[in-house]
Amino acid sequence: MNIGMTSVTFRNKNISEIVNIAKKANIDTIEWGGDIHCPPDNPDKAVLAAQLTVEHGLKISSYGSYFKLGVSNISEFESVCSSAKLLSAPVVRIWGFNKSPAETSRDEYDKCVSEAKILSDTAKKYSLTVCFEYHRNTLTQDSNSAQRLIYDIGKENMKLYWQPNPDISHEKNCSELKCVLPYVINIHCFHWINEENEKNARHLLSEGKKDWNNYISIASQSRKIQNMIIEFVKDDSDENFLNDAVFLKNLIKTSNI
Repeated sequence: MNIGMTSVTFRNKNISEIVNIAKKANIDTIEWGGDIHCPPDNPDKAVLAAQLTVEHGLKISSYGSYFKLGVSNISEFESVCSSAKLLSAPVVRIWGFNKSPAETSRDEYDKCVSEAKILSDTAKKYSLTVCFEYHRNTLTQDSNSAQRLIYDIGKENMKLYWQPNPDISHEKNCSELKCVLPYVINIHCFHWINEENEKNARHLLSEGKKDWNNYISIASQSRKIQNMIIEFVKDDSDENFLNDAVFLKNLIKTSNI
């Protein structure tokens, strides 16, 4: 497994600064975000990001787009794929609608499935895999809905990311990962806790050592997972990112993955 970071971890940094901190952390890959660093309507930024990433001896794991299935104009996906190709990214991340499965009508769901098939064909022209963000309030917020969507789309190049959900127990998160494991390509790594006075409170990865040891143990059962991608570190701190990177590297090393 490669260890990477998603550039949106530091939206306040420019492309050069992102590459420099990734290099300092001695990680392997960068997922370039499509909102700030490499928007699909600015190919020059994608070219620059690709150039600097390679020059610093790093790889690009993926293009983290903000294309939303069933919401974004389907014609916009061509430029998303074009930006991913400029980055030489093998994977483009998208979002599966903007509602939970329970809130989605049958017509809305069917529209999403039909559009996803078109997106799959477009991505195939660029030799790209499309992955859905595994996120609350989307059609891929849990294992049942995610597997259903992937099955109904029925396209080989449609896969999943995975990340823990702070709204459910650690045991449930482990169960979720086991269920969707055959479809997971990349994992977003963070340690958030819903506390009494703060939802999604960020903590160091090391504070979730037991949790992440279990997640990595489950992930090791799949040969398809390519990248463990750090995102949204405590206090948006450079130091905390570097500490998270060291912790994750050591955890994977001691897990003999």
